[in-house]
Amino acid sequence: MNHPISAQRFPESAALFQFCRMLLGIRRGSARIMDQDVGGLLDLDPADCSHWKNGKKQIHSIYALRSIASQLQCDDSLVAAVAMGLVDDVEAVFEARGYGAFAIDPAMLEKIFNEMRRVHANQWSREREGAIRAGCRIDRAAIKIIVAAIHEKIGCSEAPVFLPEIARVFPAIEFRNIPVGRESRPHYRFEMARQAGSVLLVQSTGYRPEGRSSLPSHLHDLVREAEQNVFAMELLAPLNLVRLEIARAEPGRDLIHHLSEVFWLSRPIMNRRIVDLISSAVG
Repeated sequence: MNHPISAQRFPESAALFQFCRMLLGIRRGSARIMDQDVGGLLDLDPADCSHWKNGKKQIHSIYALRSIASQLQCDDSLVAAVAMGLVDDVEAVFEARGYGAFAIDPAMLEKIFNEMRRVHANQWSREREGAIRAGCRIDRAAIKIIVAAIHEKIGCSEAPVFLPEIARVFPAIEFRNIPVGRESRPHYRFEMARQAGSVLLVQSTGYRPEGRSSLPSHLHDLVREAEQNVFAMELLAPLNLVRLEIARAEPGRDLIHHLSEVFWLSRPIMNRRIVDLISSAVG
């Protein structure tokens, strides 16, 4: 008996269908997405929708891919990468969902304060508010120093940064839930760096943020997420290496694409690093 995948003429299109189904469910907040909901992204009739789902119809025109990206609110290049078989549907969904917080949104924090003032009026004080603000602070300068010491210890002077080498030097790091053979893929690399940060920031004597015990649990989790994301960016794409690779880039080439290839990271992450680079120059 042949495996169903072997009968697919266009397996990359079948993967695109599954990507659309999963991301459509996320965007709509529903796990119940019908085949025709996915087909509706391209106004396909039930027969063509079935052929797409089963890898018997190829979806590869630039207009179709742009339409899908627009309706699913994700990057055109990500949809194209799935359609060409460069990224599988599971990793693509991770990328489309994003990486979470990289900083604490001041507007969100004020909303939390207003709610806490309303619900806990008798227990609220400026001291309490100050303690929470202190607990939400992410010491980026300290993280940069810690990461620079890690790079020096492993002798890292060029991109990409090799995470197995870091794990060898710091044996307390244990990577979890990383599919075998996918360790060099952008999403999984970033997740591995986040996991390394959860260990190395705790171990470091140079990083002891104050006020964390005063944070509500949901806010504490958000701060930790942002903290680990900042660590991962600094670890995998330090600005000194980003500057070096920008200087090496061929004139006229898509700079973000070039950096993504060199650092083995996604376009959204490299976009962030370019913004950080510009901000550091202005500052």
